[in-house]
Amino acid sequence: MTSHEPDDSARESEPSDTRPGRTDGGSLLDRWAASAREIPGRLRDEWRQFVADWRASRRGEAAAPPRTRRRRRPRNVPRSVPYMAGAATVVARREDDASSIIGRIDTASEVEVLLVVPRRARGLREAMAWPRIAAYARQRGLTVHVLASRRDVRQHALNAGLRAARTSTGLRDMPTLRIPLGPRELTLRPPPLTPLLRLAAFAAIPILAFGAIAYYVPSADIFIAPPGEPLTTSVRVHISPVGETNIAEGVVGATSVSETIVAVASTVTTGTTSVGDLPATVELEFTNSGAADVRLPVGTAVEDPDELTFTTDEAVTVPAGETAYIGATAIQPGTVGNVEASTLRFMIGFPTTLAVTNPVAAEGGADIEVPAAAADDRVRVSGIAEDVLRRAGTRALERIIEDGTVFQESVTVAILSQEPLVEIGEPAETFLMEYTAIVSAVVLPDAAAERAAEQILVSVLPDGMALIPGSAEMVADDPTFDGSRLVATLTATGLATELFDPTTLRGLLTGVAPATAAERLRGQLELDVEPLIRVHPTWLPAVRMPQREDRISVVFLSEEDLAAEIAGLPDDEEDTEGEDTGDE
Repeated sequence: MTSHEPDDSARESEPSDTRPGRTDGGSLLDRWAASAREIPGRLRDEWRQFVADWRASRRGEAAAPPRTRRRRRPRNVPRSVPYMAGAATVVARREDDASSIIGRIDTASEVEVLLVVPRRARGLREAMAWPRIAAYARQRGLTVHVLASRRDVRQHALNAGLRAARTSTGLRDMPTLRIPLGPRELTLRPPPLTPLLRLAAFAAIPILAFGAIAYYVPSADIFIAPPGEPLTTSVRVHISPVGETNIAEGVVGATSVSETIVAVASTVTTGTTSVGDLPATVELEFTNSGAADVRLPVGTAVEDPDELTFTTDEAVTVPAGETAYIGATAIQPGTVGNVEASTLRFMIGFPTTLAVTNPVAAEGGADIEVPAAAADDRVRVSGIAEDVLRRAGTRALERIIEDGTVFQESVTVAILSQEPLVEIGEPAETFLMEYTAIVSAVVLPDAAAERAAEQILVSVLPDGMALIPGSAEMVADDPTFDGSRLVATLTATGLATELFDPTTLRGLLTGVAPATAAERLRGQLELDVEPLIRVHPTWLPAVRMPQREDRISVVFLSEEDLAAEIAGLPDDEEDTEGEDTGDE
C-alpha cells in the first residue's frame, strides 16, 4: 500500500493566529464570503474521499483514511511569513526559551504546528530545550515541524524526534512504499532529489564546458595556392614622392630619402716642386781642452744656428788637450745641407771643454724636381665633385634601403663643406678634396611597388578572374628625371585565377579532420599544391576543424609564399599530413 510521509519537498505554512476561512475582527459578510470560497474545495475533498472508499471496497480493503485538503495561502497572510496548509505558525522571538515556546504551542489553533526558529532566537540553541518541547508535543498529541536556518538547531530538533528543515521544501510530504515483512514493515523512500541534482549538475558542468570550448574556441587558418594564369602589362607613370598611388591618373606614390655622406674627390696634380735628393757631407773638428778624454759615439749630432743637423759617420775618442777630425752627413737631403764653413758649432750632452766646428763648407747636397699640387688642381676637383658625390650617395642609399628601388636618375647632391687634404705646392701625385654633402633620391618601396602592380593588374583583369594575393611583381624601366619630375615605365606581372566564394568552402570543412579538409579542397579547387591547414589550439584532443564557419580563415597565396609559409613552421607543428581521424 502507499502512504504519504514528509520528505524534502515544499509545503506552505500559515501564521499561528490565522486559519483558512477565518478573519480576525472582520464583518459577518466577510466570514460568509470566506466560507463560500471553501465550498469548492470541500466538495472536491468529499468526492475524492468517496472515490477512494469505493475503490478500497472493490479491492476488499479498509476504507481509505480521510484526506486533508491542501489549502492555498490565505490572502491576509504575508509572503514573508512561512505557511503550511492546516498548520499554525509559531515564530520564535529573541527572548523565547523552551517554556515560552511550549506555552505558545499550547495556545495554537491547530494540532499541527510549524515552529520557525530564526537566528536571533538564542534561547533555542541549547540542546536541552528541544526534548522538553518534543515531550510536550507528544503528550498533547501535537505535530511540530521545525523550520530553522541554523544547523545546530535543526540537529537538536531531529535528535529530539521532531521534523526539521532549513526551508519549507524540506517539510513536504512524499509517497513511500511499505512492504510487510512478517511482524515488521519495510519502508522504501525515494532518494532526495537535491543531492542527485547536485551530482548531475557537477557532472554536467565539465561536459558542457568542454563542449563549449570545443565549439567556440577552435579556429583554423587555411593557406591555399590556387592554380593561376600569368598576367603581364606595362604602363608609363609619374613616380611622385608626395602623391598617392592612382593608376587611373598615372601616378605611383613613392618616398624621398636623404643621407649625409663624406666622400673624397681626387685628380692628378699638374704642378712641380724641388725636393732634396742627396744629403750634404762635411768634415768636423773636435777640440778637447779638458783634462779627460771624451768619447763620441756614432751618430753624434751637431747643429748650425738654423738647427740643421749633421751626424757623425763613426765613433771617435778625443784625447785631453788634443784635436780630432771625423766626417758627418746631413740628416735632411738636398742643397739645404751645403752649409758654409764654421757654422756647425753646437752640441748637446757633452762637456763644455769639448768644442766643434767645420773648417770647410759642406758639399754634395742635391735637389730633384717632383710633381706637386697646383691651384688649377683645386678647380679641376670642383668640376668632378658632383659626379663623385652622386655615385657615392647612390651607393650609400642602396646600402640603407634594403626593401626598395633607388632611382639613380633622381639623386641630387647638396655640398655642405669641403676641405683639401693636399696643400697647394705640396709634393704629391694626386690632389685630394674631402666633401661633406647631403644626398637625396626618390625611392619606391617594395610594398608600394607591389600595391601599384596589383592596381595595374586589377585594371586589366578579365571578367570572372581574380588576382592571387602576393603574386604581383613590378619592374621599373627607362626612368627619366628632369629635376622635378620622375617618369618611368612599370611592368607588372602576376597570377590570375577564377573567382569563387570562400564561404562555400567553409561549409565543406566544418567538423572534419584536417587531412579530410585538405582532400576536399584539392578536389573542389583542383589544386596542384597541397594546402596548409593550421588548427588552433593544438592541445585539444582529436584535433578537428572548427564547428563554426566564422572560425575558419581562408588565405590565398602564391606558390612561393605558400612554400615560405610551410618552411616557417616549427619542427613540432604538423600540417595536413597527419592521419585522418575519421568523419561523422
